[in-house]
Amino acid sequence: MEKSRSAVLKLVIAIAVVVVIAVIAVLVMIGKSEDTPAVAAEEKAALAGNIQLLIFERDLAAARARGMVFSDDGRTLLTCTDKNITEAVIPPCVSAIGTGAFANCGKLYKVDIPASVNVIGDGAFMNCRSLHAVRIPENVNTIGTGAFADCRNLRDVTIPAGVENIGAWAFANCWNLETLNIPKTLELAKVGNIPPGCTVKQK
Repeated sequence: MEKSRSAVLKLVIAIAVVVVIAVIAVLVMIGKSEDTPAVAAEEKAALAGNIQLLIFERDLAAARARGMVFSDDGRTLLTCTDKNITEAVIPPCVSAIGTGAFANCGKLYKVDIPASVNVIGDGAFMNCRSLHAVRIPENVNTIGTGAFADCRNLRDVTIPAGVENIGAWAFANCWNLETLNIPKTLELAKVGNIPPGCTVKQK
């Protein structure tokens, strides 16, 4: 396992080096283009596209080194094999966090969910008992059933205005949840199973 992770980290470093070289090349080409029309607009676009692809691969490689597994196109985070993970930085290419992706990662206390995510699947963070705070991005429109159930140390959650669907038991057994901020557009009944003692604020 350690050898495998070491190999992945070396790959991440190699990709990062290539990205830096590519960026330098683009800057040089753009500098030359100020004096001559040698670099066409489509060539600049192609170079920029290649850089984005390299960054995409770099981010995925870094996440894989932490045990995260993705769909073939890199858009869905399927699972995390490292159940001892403490911090998770989800790549900005991900649009969906799959069913049970981080379920039972008991030591996970911090997760960075990018703005690209619009779906948090059923039980995605179920039983992450060390998770004490989570920021749900504005673009999320669906929070699955039991998505944060049994997150015993979760204290404060804000559900963005874009959320249209929220599954039952999404925050069930989050006994230490103190404040749940929900948009006025979301019916309180849709949230369901709000722990006793939790203050619900509609904004």
